[in-house]
Amino acid sequence: MSERTLLTGGGPEESDSAAELPVVPAAKLRLSQRVVAALGFAALLLVGAALVFYAPESRNLVDIARHGFDSSEGDDGSIAYDDDEEDNEEVVEGMMEELITQYWNWTEYEDQVVAEQATWPVPEVNFSEPADCSSRFLVPEKMPLHGTQYNGVKLKDTCINDNIHQREEKGNVVFIIGDWGGINNGQGPQPADNTKSKGKNRALNFAVDRWAQQAVAHQFNMRARWRRPDYVLNVGDNFYWGGVDCWCGKPAWNQCDTSQFRWIYENVYKGPGVDGVQWLSVLGNHDYGGWQFNRGWDQAIAYSWKKHWYNTGRWVQPAQFYSATVHYNHNFSVDYFMVDTNVADAKPHWQDPNHNLCGVHNPWGASCGVEGPHNAYTCWIWFRKLWNKQKAWLEKNLALAANRSEWQIIVTHFPASYHSWYWKPLAEKYGIDVFVSGHRHEQFLVGPWTGWNPIKPSTLVISGGGGGVTSERYPNTWGWDDEYGFMDMTIWRDKLKIQAVSHGGKLRRTVWVHKRFPAPPTTTTTTLPGQNNSNSSHGSNNTNDTREDDDDAIQWPTQSSGSDSGDDVQ
Repeated sequence: MSERTLLTGGGPEESDSAAELPVVPAAKLRLSQRVVAALGFAALLLVGAALVFYAPESRNLVDIARHGFDSSEGDDGSIAYDDDEEDNEEVVEGMMEELITQYWNWTEYEDQVVAEQATWPVPEVNFSEPADCSSRFLVPEKMPLHGTQYNGVKLKDTCINDNIHQREEKGNVVFIIGDWGGINNGQGPQPADNTKSKGKNRALNFAVDRWAQQAVAHQFNMRARWRRPDYVLNVGDNFYWGGVDCWCGKPAWNQCDTSQFRWIYENVYKGPGVDGVQWLSVLGNHDYGGWQFNRGWDQAIAYSWKKHWYNTGRWVQPAQFYSATVHYNHNFSVDYFMVDTNVADAKPHWQDPNHNLCGVHNPWGASCGVEGPHNAYTCWIWFRKLWNKQKAWLEKNLALAANRSEWQIIVTHFPASYHSWYWKPLAEKYGIDVFVSGHRHEQFLVGPWTGWNPIKPSTLVISGGGGGVTSERYPNTWGWDDEYGFMDMTIWRDKLKIQAVSHGGKLRRTVWVHKRFPAPPTTTTTTLPGQNNSNSSHGSNNTNDTREDDDDAIQWPTQSSGSDSGDDVQ
């Protein structure tokens, strides 16, 4: 067959028409093919580079490169560039070298841990659904006389067994939200304005900031119509600025009616898929009062017992700290530990007035009566004692949960970066799978092996963008950001899927979670920070543990600084 026939693709019967076409030499054809291939390869490289740069994990690395090295970072978190271009190039090159080194260190560490965990014995979980199991979360029948009465209580086991086959395929849905309750201005809640505090000083986006809670709630309610969550994990800061607007110290039967629960909670989160869905709740620092301790935090606990006519019975918070076990589909369980970490904001009276529940903003004679705190001067000691009780409670119950359930999840207000010296070894010892929190007024979904995750390889969820207070940074009008929103978690026996949903309904990120097994037992006793070898500190009211939270040590990827400073009210 001739070269002309090969080029035109024609057979003998087409030879006449082919003869009229120009002949392309084979050498030129091969050259043009190589040029096209080279251009295609270059285009693929550009697309790949763009995908890598815009991927959430890579954005974290890029932001660390921009903000994570103190030697080249200004006071405001910006890069301290020199006027000399050569010096600037050296700064950037040095930062990128350090970034690459850190990245490979993380990769090597991940490989080591994965290899080590592969040799660990997998604990056998003996699933046995209790005979006495409720289809809903039930608080103790008797109303408490004070807010601390049921601290450490374990709720009656809850069994969710409807639509078993569908659940095995589609999973079991849980929503997560925090920092959601704005100020009741008579026309619905309006976010507390924190845009002019020191460290932020940003402009208002009137299309979003004035209606942030309603925007998030709209997406929450709309998504619940088809997702049908089983329950909601609420990480606190329920009402800004200072919690339920009455004084603490009342028994549960004496509930003050401020209409906050009615207009900011019941009338906002409602509709198909939301009605009747219970909220497992914890307290945030603003539920105690923000920068005082004597607001109606115990009223948030009392609302778990229905008294007011508008109470729909969805609110579940019988104590400052408690636990709940959920059994799914007759074949796996989840243990939730609802923890009060507001010790992070409780300091001696004269310290840090803008981040101190026990500080100088408390009125003269402030007290919560019998339940405590008793006054502003011993307030910080009261919170330390509460924290020490919880540490002992967590150790005991996490050890039991490792042999009882497939998943162990911590739910609290302050992120794990606060007291990470405590949380990291605890997570390693007992295999905590997910740490759910709020406090920061934005949304973070941090994968098990993200470099700046303080408790890796546990997954870190921060859902503080519920809209009760203005966000950390200027929000995008259409929700292409992580300033306001909530989380959507799906649970199976062998995996979890967590998705970040913005106030515009955009899916910002998805993280898949696999079981983190506890460290294998050793012949030596593992000593957690703040604990002596005899564990005697768990049984004592040790107030000498004065280590500060280390949130300042975390380089938050989209922040100029990870710390709360000045008048920045969290």
